[in-house]
Amino acid sequence: MSDPAKYLKEGIIYPFIVLKDVVLPDGTQAWVLQDIMEQKILLEKLNYRYYDILPGSNIHCRVDKINCSGKVFLEPPHPFYEENKLFEFDIVKLGRSRGGGKIAVVRDIFGNEINVDLSEKTSGEICDGRIQLKVRRIQKGIPLVVDPEQDEKTIFEENREYVFRIEGVHELMNGMNFYVLTDQDGSQHFLPEDWYIQYQMTIGKQVVCEVVKILGGGKPVLEPVHPEYKRGEHYQMAFVREEEMSSSKGEFRNVVVVSDTRGQKFYILKKHFGDKKIPRIIACRVEKYRKGKVFFEPVNLT
Repeated sequence: MSDPAKYLKEGIIYPFIVLKDVVLPDGTQAWVLQDIMEQKILLEKLNYRYYDILPGSNIHCRVDKINCSGKVFLEPPHPFYEENKLFEFDIVKLGRSRGGGKIAVVRDIFGNEINVDLSEKTSGEICDGRIQLKVRRIQKGIPLVVDPEQDEKTIFEENREYVFRIEGVHELMNGMNFYVLTDQDGSQHFLPEDWYIQYQMTIGKQVVCEVVKILGGGKPVLEPVHPEYKRGEHYQMAFVREEEMSSSKGEFRNVVVVSDTRGQKFYILKKHFGDKKIPRIIACRVEKYRKGKVFFEPVNLT
């Protein structure tokens, strides 16, 4: 059987057939799609519940992401918005960031609330509670928008670290709480609170974040640097056990559980060891930070 992760490419749009609706063991509702090689891929309904997707229909989806365990994430075409085009949005509220820059919360056609930084020029052109913004990308059914006047503005570089100030915790879209951070220009950035509880981030303090990538419009994807374990540095970890773990997406991975001298547990993907024997003490390097977790990889295996 072919593995979709081996022949599908991120960013490419492919045709799919919608086979049926299913309910997964955890209660998640999804569509079962069939790809060009007649392999099945799930598309969860939550973010696309307003889309007109029906069993038996043909749709074209962009491969948005293929993660490290080979799960394919698809993005079906939005029924209203198109990327890199201008659309009008209803304004929920206007305000200013700590640095004095203008910001707005806008609402899309399905009621999702989205935050956007505004230039003085654009904020002066607001008419009847609506504003024209550029849709730079659509992800999980939500348009990521930018002020057309600030479309290419960015003060960041990928894989570099920057200091941000923690302004507070606000409830934003879908009832989730987010840390609100401001950068040196006063622009706001948001991090899901649940991912970083263990970081004990304090309002009013500063936090160092790595820019994982930069989205359209210059918006950075941030990941706070772990207070103890630094990217690229080496550490000694003790082997604890092997196990199969389930991610928040319901994926199962074979992992090696390791611990530091204080008993804190971390994970290394088993695939990093290949056919090598797992030693009792493992020399590890911090590979990356993702959603509040530190990912290690082994070094100097023999």
